[in-house]
Formats: sequence, C-alpha cells, structure tokens
Amino acid sequence: MPSWLTILCALLAVHLFALEALAERAKRTGGITLYRAPFGLRILLGAAIIGMVYGAGTVALSKTLRRDSWVSVLLLGLAIFCASQWPADLGVSKSGIYETKWLGLRKKTFLWKDVASSAVAPDEDGVWVVAKSGATIKHTTYHVDRAGFISQMKTYGRWLEAGRLRSNSDCGHVKSVAESGRPHFYENPTYRDLDNYPCGAAQCATPSPHPHEVASSGIRWRFSLATNPYRLLLANISEENPGFKTNARHHLTYQIHDDLVLSGFTLDLSGLERGAFYLTAFAQPLYVPHNHLFLTYGKRLEEGKRWKIESRNEPEALNGILGAIRSEGLPFLEKVNSTKKLAELTEARPGTRKNPFHWHRDDPNVIETRAYSWVLVGNELNARRDLLYLTQQFVPSLAWERELQNRSAAVLHSLVVDLETTKELLQNWARQTVVSLDLVEHDANSQVC
Repeated sequence: MPSWLTILCALLAVHLFALEALAERAKRTGGITLYRAPFGLRILLGAAIIGMVYGAGTVALSKTLRRDSWVSVLLLGLAIFCASQWPADLGVSKSGIYETKWLGLRKKTFLWKDVASSAVAPDEDGVWVVAKSGATIKHTTYHVDRAGFISQMKTYGRWLEAGRLRSNSDCGHVKSVAESGRPHFYENPTYRDLDNYPCGAAQCATPSPHPHEVASSGIRWRFSLATNPYRLLLANISEENPGFKTNARHHLTYQIHDDLVLSGFTLDLSGLERGAFYLTAFAQPLYVPHNHLFLTYGKRLEEGKRWKIESRNEPEALNGILGAIRSEGLPFLEKVNSTKKLAELTEARPGTRKNPFHWHRDDPNVIETRAYSWVLVGNELNARRDLLYLTQQFVPSLAWERELQNRSAAVLHSLVVDLETTKELLQNWARQTVVSLDLVEHDANSQVC
C-alpha cells in the first residue's frame, strides 16, 4: 500500500473515532455513569495489544530468538504504547468522579467536595475537572457523550462559563470572562469564577473567601492555585512597583509610556508544567501593529531561570521574583521603554554593549521598529533610509512579510507628505494595538476593589 494512502487511512480513522464518540452515549451501571472510549476504538486498540503481545511471545519462544529478539522487543514496546494511548475510563456518581488508566491499573478519584471547578478547554477540545490540589481529570475528544458529561459536571460541581456580564455600578469594573482559551487552571487565568469576586471584576486582586477556604493564608494560596496561581503573583508585582498595571489575559504587569511603548514583565509559560514559568522583562512598540505580545525586545531574568509556584514555596518564590525584578528587570526596562531608546538600540550593532541582542542585522521586524521609531523621534533621514529598504530592497516571501512591507509603504507615502501627519498615523496605530491587546478594558479591571 502506498505510504500516502496509509497516512490518509490513519487520518480518516481518527476522524471516524471522534465522530463515533459524539454519537455514542455513556452507559449507566448502578449509580455510576461510565464515559469510555467509543466501541470501535476499544476494539482496535484491544486487538492491536493482544496481537502484538502474542507476536512478541511467539518470537520469544521461537528457535530464532537470538536473531529476531529485536522484533519481540519492538512488538512489546508497541503493545505498551497502545495501552498508554487507551483513553481513560471516567465514572461519575453522586459522590464524586474517578478515572482509570492503563487498563484499570491506575485509578484517580475526586469527591465532589474536593473539586475546585470544571470547564471546557476549546483549543484542546476537552473538558477539564480540576481538584483543589491541582490534579485534573479530562474528558477528551475520544470519550463518548460530551453533552452528558458537561451536564453532570454542572449538576454536581462548580462549572465555569465563558461569557460577558454587565458592569458593576459599585466599583465601575466590568465583569468579563475570556471567550476562548484553555481552563488550564494553573496556566490560563482567562477563565473566572465571577461569583467569588466581591465586585464581579474578573481580575480583582482580593477575592472573597470561598466556603471551602479557611482564613489561613496558606490555605488561601492553595485554593488560588487550584483556580489560578498567577493572579495573586501579578497583583503582588504591581503593588511592589507603583505605576504598573495588571493584565491577567497575557500574564502581564505593565506600563505604557507616552501612549507608544508597552513595557513590563510577563510570565512566559512556554508550554511548561502547571505553575511553572519564565519571568521575562520586555518592551513592545505599540506603533507596530500586532494583536499579540512579542518578546523581540525582551530578556528572561535570572539567566533564564525556570520558576515554579507551589503552595509550599509561595513566600520564597515571591521574594525571589520581586528581587529579580528590582535588581535586573527594572534596570533593563530603563534601556528600552521609549521610542528614542528603541531607535538607538536597534541602530546599534547587535551583540555590543549598546545592543546586547543578537538579531540578524537585516531582520525586517527590527528594521520596521527602527524606521517608525525614527519617525516619532523626528529623524526623517534615518526613517527614510529604513523605509526605502523595506519597500524597495526587501523581498517578502511570506504573508506577514508582505503585510509588513505594505505598512512600511503607507508610512513612507505619508512621510513624503508631512512628518507630523506620519506621527499621527503611528500614534493611531498604537491606540489600535492597545485595543487589540485588550489593555484598555483590563486597565479598569486590574484595579483593587
């Protein structure tokens, strides 16, 4: 069979199993509702495991074992792999929820009183149930009866919905919950249990205690870890650095200088385990239009140290983070937090004292920042030099490069007409970027009630 046909059949099988999972209903045994993998997937994986174990045993007992031992090892390894990919069985009852893996060899159980919350994870196409300890149980694409599972989670547990509510007249904050993102209760603070905030603000730094929460600060921190370990950390950083605001969507505490340059500290999760992050100081020119943060002008503090927040190390971790910000982060931001500083930085040769970064000298992103920065500083000669390079010499090959070139052409055309008009154009782009990054709304939300 041709290789392309094999790949096509495998992809088709994956989609068929996902569709089967949507169509098949959960089974109820006694007082337990069982959510398993769809029947077809169980048959396939079960047959594969049995066949591979049988094949490995046959080779092991054959006279050619010495020569073909690698075949036996390979088949046994594939059987173990298939067993590891078998979706866990999930059982839901009035008392709690359990998960069994590895064909029943491993079991995890949560009582409902120990469950912090549950929610849909859109980009993983799953439903996460998170205990107060931080442990999770997941209903995935390859589990049957998604609707039934969600219904039971809403019945027995605390369900987090994405959506928007009206503003609260008492404090002027806007209640909001992000409309997308993973409820990765360590990694993604965009899902909110709004009932637990005294003013309803999604990022209020002082939530009212939950009934399960004891007055002890240690208990309170553990509860926050089960829902969002970063909110309190960001609030502490802002409190220790007057003038900084908090944006939980981007795991960010920041300032905006002259309405043109964003600078601050972000918790760079980078796909790490729960509670882990890199602490990065950075600046971003808002007059270069983007709808996301980028760290071209950033630096991981403490030589790229990987931080981790846990209930047992919260005070030590917080002191270390605040110390790194004072000794290394704030001095770094002083070098990059204005248009003039960015213009001079990007003009200097990379890898030198004036420019410690190691970009390629012809990096179009850096040249675009430099060109617009020189416009805002008022240096038309340098701005024209860079804009002419981007519009006449630079050859784009990707969609984002063509967009960059079109922006540069618009700025160059405006600069030919009038410098002040061009500055107004870039200032307008900066205002649009603030809105795209959702910093306007979060300015209001991030204040302490």
